Amino acid sequence: ADILPKAEFGLARIALVWYQISGDPSQLDVAEENFRAVIAEAEAGDTRVAELAAQSHGHLGSIALLQSDLATAQSEYQIAAETTQTPRAKAAFWAQLGYVYNQLGEVDLALDAYRQAVAITPDEDVRQKYQITLNGLQTP
Repeated sequence: ADILPKAEFGLARIALVWYQISGDPSQLDVAEENFRAVIAEAEAGDTRVAELAAQSHGHLGSIALLQSDLATAQSEYQIAAETTQTPRAKAAFWAQLGYVYNQLGEVDLALDAYRQAVAITPDEDVRQKYQITLNGLQTP
């Protein structure tokens, strides 16, 4: 079931990796188009692809970050963090959101986002990395 959105999600991830390997900016367009198609499917009422849509928002945040579009990255990571049901992904999106907030000079929001990431990540090693970043932001 849901073969098309699953295929679009897979193609988008492949395009994103291909961009990282080749540096070909057209691959970001391919990735974005396919991630948006997955999101559209979920918004059209297909609740079975809700998690793929949440992950797609996170990937769109990463694409925006690669393009130095911090406002779009913030918006996409926020949606991803609030909608994903996967604790590991939720923590990662909160950490990415913390990074973006810090880049925007919103230190209080960055601190809150990193606190969320620390609180919910299931991985001790990752939790320690988030905590180190959090500690660094708290130190003047």
